[in-house]
Order: sequence, then structure tokens, then C-alpha cells
Amino acid sequence: MADYHQVVVADAAAAPDFAVAWDAAALDARMALGKGWMVVATERDMPVPVRVTLYERDPEGIDDLVDHAVLGHLLTHGDVVIAGLNDYWPTATHLTVPAGWLWARWLSIGLSSLSADGLEGDDRYEMQFWPATSEGGAQPMILKNRAPD
Repeated sequence: MADYHQVVVADAAAAPDFAVAWDAAALDARMALGKGWMVVATERDMPVPVRVTLYERDPEGIDDLVDHAVLGHLLTHGDVVIAGLNDYWPTATHLTVPAGWLWARWLSIGLSSLSADGLEGDDRYEMQFWPATSEGGAQPMILKNRAPD
């Protein structure tokens, strides 16, 4: 569930402070970063399809169908939660990942397919993880920016 157009991706032991998450740079990137957590933006405020893939190394390249791509980083102890803002973390989706720093690339696809009221569409999202050798930057890096409507 993308509560308030947001999905949380976090180390299961993290204590996110979402009150400080969305500054101007994060809004433009569609990703807010914190210690052991990130929040990513969706177009719809409802359940949305999200595919998560763990790679051994950077999968390189962004498909032409991708509307928006952003790269961030995540420090994890090996258990990552993917949830809506109002989901109960113990029962939310948990993934086993390598402990340490991970690169995290959020892809937004099919954004132009949404109906005028934003309730129907074929938008979908992908989170790609791969190991990082150290901490990334403090701000997310936009790899492909969605064209304005």
C-alpha cells in the first residue's frame, strides 16, 4: 500500500523520522534518505505493483520504458522491510539482503498511463539492490528525470 504516495524501504531495526524526510531535493528525486531507511514516491495513493530484485553488481542501464530513475543507498543488517507508511512492520514484507551498504535504484514506469483522477493506470515500480563498498552520498542521485506533465 503506497500510503500518501509513499513506500518505505528500511532496515528492520531502523527508527525512521519521516518528519524531516521530504525537502525540495527529495521531492524532485522522488526519494528521501535517512539512516538505515528511505522513502520512495509513487503516483498513486493505493496498492501499487512493486518488484524488488537483488543483484550481485550494478545491473547497468535503464530501460527506455522507465519514466524516472533515482539512486540512493541503504545501510542494513540483512533484514529489509518494504511497507506502506501505515503498515505494521512485523507483518510487512521482509527481504533478506547482504548486511552492510547497498545501492538502491528506484524505477518508476508507466506514469503517463494514469487516468485524470489518478485512480486507474498501468504504473509500476521496481527497486533494485546491489552491494556497495561504502556509503553513498547524502542526497539521492537522479538518473532519469520524469518529464513534466
